[in-house]
Amino acid sequence: MKEFTSQTGGRYTYIDDIMNLQNLALAFTSIFDECDNFIISGCQVSGTSISAGYVYINGKIRYCAGTSGVSKWPMYLYENNSVERVSYADSGDKIGRNIYGCAVSSSVPIANDVLTEAPPQFINITSDGTALRLKEALFGKYALMINSPNSVQTVQKDVVIDGTVIANKDLTAQKGINLTSGAAKASITYNASGALSIQSQLNGKPVYKVTITEDGAIQFYIGDTLLASLDSNGMTLKVTMSLNSIKAGNIVIASNHIYNTGVAADTSSININMLGYNEGDSYYRDTKIGDGKNTVILEITGKSKASIFYGPVKISHADSSILSLKNASLPKTDNQLITCLNWEDKNSEQIGYMGYSNISNKDLYIKNNIGNLILSNDVYVTGKLFVGGIDVIARTIEYPKDSGWIAINVQNCGITTKLYVRQVGKVVSIQGELHTHHNGTIFTLPNTIDPPKYKIGYSHNKGRGNWHCTIQGGQRNCVVDYCNNGCSEYIGFLMTYII
Repeated sequence: MKEFTSQTGGRYTYIDDIMNLQNLALAFTSIFDECDNFIISGCQVSGTSISAGYVYINGKIRYCAGTSGVSKWPMYLYENNSVERVSYADSGDKIGRNIYGCAVSSSVPIANDVLTEAPPQFINITSDGTALRLKEALFGKYALMINSPNSVQTVQKDVVIDGTVIANKDLTAQKGINLTSGAAKASITYNASGALSIQSQLNGKPVYKVTITEDGAIQFYIGDTLLASLDSNGMTLKVTMSLNSIKAGNIVIASNHIYNTGVAADTSSININMLGYNEGDSYYRDTKIGDGKNTVILEITGKSKASIFYGPVKISHADSSILSLKNASLPKTDNQLITCLNWEDKNSEQIGYMGYSNISNKDLYIKNNIGNLILSNDVYVTGKLFVGGIDVIARTIEYPKDSGWIAINVQNCGITTKLYVRQVGKVVSIQGELHTHHNGTIFTLPNTIDPPKYKIGYSHNKGRGNWHCTIQGGQRNCVVDYCNNGCSEYIGFLMTYII
């Protein structure tokens, strides 16, 4: 670069001297070659006025005279170029200077500029003075500024900071954040599905990852294997969870215990399978308790409300009554109360029972369907003892009894209480009136009357007709065993037998 100099005695001034000075100025302008159009100095807004200043537009430094009385914003500082003609020695006037000026207007001319032959370039400035200025146009292009006039500064390439970074406000990353420490590395990113992913890998070990999906679910991974998921419906685990204790509401599971810890009352409880599908009562639920070897010990069937024990039941207690069988709806006076202990085979067929099984009486029945009943110890009977309908206790003392006359109901006959039976000791007498049926049962002896030991009968002859009835040995029913034109008649009846 040439610099002008002179010495005592005078020297001529050449065109080169002027060109050298201009080149020096243009060299300074080249500092801004890669910058956008900006205000170098001045051009401050005050009310409706814009002060004078210097601007850089389309590669040239220009003076801007400013303006006043602005009524419309934004305003535009645009290039306004022209040429200046001067006298030449060899001829008339020619272009001697290019004038790079600046004008201020509320709009930018669309006609091509006389020097650039293109539409004018410009700088827009708002009513609060906001415009691209030297600080951000030059220094902000190549360096981070301590006090930038812009709300955002952009760095085009990587930045390495050796010191600690302290952010007094939010730290925003458009993509991800990577952390490294030796061979360990971690990252915070959004994956392709839109989920936030936080992952870490230590010394070549599997990648541990936590993601938050677009639906708000939090998922835990080792590699690509999903371990657990937490969302508004609760937590789903794909692996075993090991805890010292679990507390849910009032219930605690700890060590080998499940207990109610939250209710200070003797009536607090643990409810098992009280609710079903969707916490409602649409479907029944079964409850099973096993032996630890995949075998059920106790099964409670929800629909039938049956409890099935697959093993012996032992009751250990100091009370005198340790087992009670209770009907939940019927009193003891109702014959519909039927309750039994049943013994069944593997096919659920009854092989024996004990209990109240007959709605016609209130007797307690014991029945072995496949064998006998054996009482191996002494039996004490405080009342009557009937065997085959016979009061065997009364029999052993020679029947010192008199039953009195007992009315017998004659079946299928309009006559009632006209046939009677009486037992005195070992003698039974049946007297009265009955109707001779053609067939079937005539009457039945009461249970308090001993039946005959052997077969007995009664005959009635009517002209050419005959009619006969019998009571089989050990039986109580009197039935017609022969009839030949001897029926359909009311007759006097007498039948006597000895026990």
